[in-house]
Amino acid sequence: MQNNTTTLYLVRHGTTALNEAMCLQGAYDEPLNEWGHAQGKCLTDYFNDIPIDVGVTSPLKRARQTLKYILGENNDHVPIIVDQRLREIEGGSFEKRPFSELNMLWPGFMREFKSNPGHWRFPGGESGAEVYARVVDGVLDTVGRHRGKTIVIASHGFSIQTWLNYVQHVPAKNMREQVLGNVAVSKFTFDENMKIHTDYIGDCSHLKPELIRNYDWDALAVPVPLLLCNERSVASQKAELFLGEKAIKFLKRDIIEAPLSAPEIIKLSERHDGMAKAFFNGRGKKYQKLGLKGQVDLMDLKAVADMIAADETLLRQPILVCSDRIIIGFQKIQSVLKDC
Repeated sequence: MQNNTTTLYLVRHGTTALNEAMCLQGAYDEPLNEWGHAQGKCLTDYFNDIPIDVGVTSPLKRARQTLKYILGENNDHVPIIVDQRLREIEGGSFEKRPFSELNMLWPGFMREFKSNPGHWRFPGGESGAEVYARVVDGVLDTVGRHRGKTIVIASHGFSIQTWLNYVQHVPAKNMREQVLGNVAVSKFTFDENMKIHTDYIGDCSHLKPELIRNYDWDALAVPVPLLLCNERSVASQKAELFLGEKAIKFLKRDIIEAPLSAPEIIKLSERHDGMAKAFFNGRGKKYQKLGLKGQVDLMDLKAVADMIAADETLLRQPILVCSDRIIIGFQKIQSVLKDC
């Protein structure tokens, strides 16, 4: 007798180093870390007695590794499909950067991303609504092509929450935040008419207590000044020492190790005075060599941002990014904060 019910298990990937560092991962291809592999072994036990007919995964390493743990000894026997539609949201210039840092460069980012995930678009990346459309299409297409089967999909935090909104009849524009923990399992069944029943969402009962990590997202939204600096420069070293003497807590980003992107420079310029030329290192050798002094006034914001992003030595530093202002140069930082 033919089985007309299709079963879908949707699983978030295990933990990665970027998860641990509280960074936005996006579509960056980060593998599982030691913690993620330990969580994956728990998934093997969870699915040990569940017969899986089809395995589907995002193309990203962390999801593919997670699917291997899910299938366990059946890796060589269960057909595996890699579906681009199930990848994580494209984070553009935000990828690999700490959430706390992003919230300073883009004031209110954490609040907006949490409260209106369907509206937010990452600079150079995707919008939540675009992810919603492709993930829903990918899941429904997969189920439609494997009716009567038991399917497991390994995907990502944001991608999965788009599906959760869909099954709750919430359109993309009204999406609510529903981020599940790493290796959380959700189960859905579809009848012969593709009507969806939610069996459960976010089951983590397979995890040992020491493998469960709770993240304090509210703490990340608390504004902490961000120092953009070249750690090898005297001016930056003075700025760090000064902030320390003033007992001012601050985040730090070495612009040599992690150069600013053009969208980040544009955002800083918009928050400063709308002019990117203030961010040029006018005393630098490259600035002098290119003869930029007479050209910057004729360049538009994007051209300046692209030029600085292509060569971090053109960026004047240190820069202190506060929630209400951008302070450029050590002397200015010292002057503005002298009475703190």
